[in-house]
Amino acid sequence: MATKKKAPTKKPLKKNAADTCPEEVVILINGDPNQQDVYLDAKGNKHHPSVFWQAFNTAAQYQITPDTPTPFREGNGPFPTDPMTGRTDTLTAIAKNGTYGYSIQVLTSKGRNKQVSTGGIIIDG
Repeated sequence: MATKKKAPTKKPLKKNAADTCPEEVVILINGDPNQQDVYLDAKGNKHHPSVFWQAFNTAAQYQITPDTPTPFREGNGPFPTDPMTGRTDTLTAIAKNGTYGYSIQVLTSKGRNKQVSTGGIIIDG
């Protein structure tokens, strides 16, 4: 009588470096984000734990303004793009699940902000 061999136990998978890197949202030339909704997970299990916005057109300066309550540890902003690189600071998601909104505004030379687009942030962890 043959004996059954036990299947080898699998070791738990290690997180990839990509799982801990921030999500990138590109601000297109017309001011729209390349994706309407950003999915984040504060623990980094299902989605990226943080996000930054990168402007395709670095000649314009934008700012990201989250709706209140804020979905980020860094507060409610606004978070401007760097005039040289077109990139915002990296923002880290809070642990509270929910759906949040944000607006993208272009900063004009006269100091007025003009809203050009909106998007959503979904914390799903």
